[in-house]
Amino acid sequence: MKRYWFSFLFVPLILAGVGSYYIQAAANPLPEFVLQRQSGDSGITSNVVLQGNFGNNPEFTESVSIDAQGSEYRRDTTLFGKLTRSWYVPEMRKLVKDYPGFMRGKLNVRSLYEDEKRLAYVDVNSEGPADSPDYTFDVSVLDKSTKQTVTYKTAVPGGKQYRVLIVHDVQAADENLKVLTANYAAHGEPELHLYTLGLQSGKEPTDQLLTYDVPVPSESEASLQTNYMSDDVKPSPYSLLYVSLSKTVKSGGSYVSEETGGRLLVFNITNGQEVKINSKEIDDLLSGGRSNYMDMMLAGEWLTLVKRTDEGIRTVRYNIKSGQSSGQLFSPVTNPWTIAVKDHFMYVVTGSKPKGDSAPLLTVVDLASGNTVYQGIVGLRENDRHSAEIVNNLNVYGLTFQ
Repeated sequence: MKRYWFSFLFVPLILAGVGSYYIQAAANPLPEFVLQRQSGDSGITSNVVLQGNFGNNPEFTESVSIDAQGSEYRRDTTLFGKLTRSWYVPEMRKLVKDYPGFMRGKLNVRSLYEDEKRLAYVDVNSEGPADSPDYTFDVSVLDKSTKQTVTYKTAVPGGKQYRVLIVHDVQAADENLKVLTANYAAHGEPELHLYTLGLQSGKEPTDQLLTYDVPVPSESEASLQTNYMSDDVKPSPYSLLYVSLSKTVKSGGSYVSEETGGRLLVFNITNGQEVKINSKEIDDLLSGGRSNYMDMMLAGEWLTLVKRTDEGIRTVRYNIKSGQSSGQLFSPVTNPWTIAVKDHFMYVVTGSKPKGDSAPLLTVVDLASGNTVYQGIVGLRENDRHSAEIVNNLNVYGLTFQ
């Protein structure tokens, strides 16, 4: 009996702490915000969640999530919810919810692939000394119809010559998995490789070294950016990478690297051939580098780029198959607080008045047509007893999709 005395003492303390927490929360109710449609199709924002902070002084802020159903503060979120939001990017949260067993321990969104028939995950692991490790692909494939999962390991061809291998993209083609990686040796630029793996164990992986040509201006350097992309696990016949162009400039008493522009690399995921991008609109958008917000999204054969400039938000849509592109300029009410792109829609959160010090306004633009298809403002839920001006203490810093 003596061995349990501490447990008996500890449980009441926990219950007292939890009770005190909820009593305090009830005594200090926070405003209930909601995303209210002003115009357009509310279905476009059915899975949109705004992320922000609420507080009327720097010493008191509460993290809050807001959607069309209402708001949820972090202090009221379950422990599992907090962990899910902390560890998983938005593209993975639905997969964690729908396939919790398969997704256990899988944290790299670029290692994921999903279509109507399957969900796959390919990771790279290593064993042995750091200067000559043994690399293996760890493959998991879930058949959605049978609910059965196939898992296997296979050696990475020629892996010993590299120090680091990074999975950039996983796709499927011809009933095989295609894995695009950036391989780093002890010296020199990274190599791009396209590996072909089987959906089942027993098939030897094949390795294709991808070649590409990036014109580099004089006195500039090119750097492959393998992690600068919007995350997407959907099928695509292409894979996209970004090459940063920079030069060394003097700043104060030292020299720093300054990004001056960029180039896009697009590969056909089936044969590994580079697909040339010929678009003046894209070249103009990439000039100057990423000094302001810039995002790029590849969905099927459509490439979308969005960049915040002094004139407003510039967008370019480019069809890889036809080579046709079109650019547009959007001038929101105030400077954008946050921008997100999904499919062919752009989501922009701003203040709702010219000075920008008022309720957050969400505007959704169809990038294919250039039309505004939705506008909604963050307000108080019906029957909330706080004054309407309290919304001015809300700062929205992000937008995610559930």
